[in-house]
Amino acid sequence: MRPKDEWVVVKDIFEPIVDLELWERVQEVNGKRRRMCKAKREPIIFSGIAYCPDCGRRISFFPEKTSESNPKKTYFGSCQNYKANGPDGCMPHRIKKQDLYDIVLKDIREWAAMALADGQAVLGRVMEQQRLNSTVDYGLAEGKKRTIGKRLEEISHKQAV
Repeated sequence: MRPKDEWVVVKDIFEPIVDLELWERVQEVNGKRRRMCKAKREPIIFSGIAYCPDCGRRISFFPEKTSESNPKKTYFGSCQNYKANGPDGCMPHRIKKQDLYDIVLKDIREWAAMALADGQAVLGRVMEQQRLNSTVDYGLAEGKKRTIGKRLEEISHKQAV
């Protein structure tokens, strides 16, 4: 995603789905979601984007308690559902932050190498995966279609007057 100062914002083109006040409140809440590590004051890059593969809840990261023999903090990710509800909520997943970082970096390097070797094949795979992952709620889509159709009729009527 581009930095906020590079965004192109075009206002008053479409009727908003939510009012501006609600939008700004949500943006404020979303902006606060990335937590800073208390000790180093640096963000954990997976905070807010890592999810449990079983229940879909967020993975939260926390430092393991340090001792004199191990003064360096090791951060672990754990399913929030398990942390909140124990075995009734989910499985006790735990992953070291560094292990997750290494896995993601390895995947990025593999995809980059494949893209350099055959960009069209990678594009095809990405598009196929996106097609498989996309879900469409046709009832919702039909409702939006009707709403947009009514709005277009209103605009056409106002232009004719």
